[in-house]
Amino acid sequence: MFVERDGKCLVIGEDAVVRTYDTCDGELQNIHRLADPKHVLELLEFVSRLDPSKYRQKPSGFSLKLIIQTDNGTEVIYIPVGGGGPDSIPDVIDLIEGDLPQPTQTPFPTIIPSPTLPGTTIIPSLTPTPTWLPGVSPTPYLTPTPALFICDYFDDPTDVRPYNVSSFLCSEEPR
Repeated sequence: MFVERDGKCLVIGEDAVVRTYDTCDGELQNIHRLADPKHVLELLEFVSRLDPSKYRQKPSGFSLKLIIQTDNGTEVIYIPVGGGGPDSIPDVIDLIEGDLPQPTQTPFPTIIPSPTLPGTTIIPSLTPTPTWLPGVSPTPYLTPTPALFICDYFDDPTDVRPYNVSSFLCSEEPR
């Protein structure tokens, strides 16, 4: 079902998929499947009870243009908004539009100026920080280097190690 109101177009499918167009001849702006199809089903029920012959002529004043595709063909009807017609259809379409996810704006960080002393100039410096994708963490690469000791002991797993090793004291005997 196509709904035209104020030049804006909605295409509402019975599967609760709602396509939004800037104009009916324009490009697709958004497409969403409603989580709860209750209002779409309510709209289909109201429209199925209408007598299309009563709403074929465009009334004076504000109206909704509905293009309904059925097994018998396509019907164009005009539903007056605000008296003289089934007020529940415009209300349900408002509810469907309210069910659509609304775009949210991401707030930009605000810069708080820091106080400066007269005659001084603050030069901002940027320190780049790496950005990692979610679930990705850097893997450090370590290159093993043998530790040098004063007593000429090299940390080699194949050698026999002394009992006490430090950078100041080496001993071959247990303490």
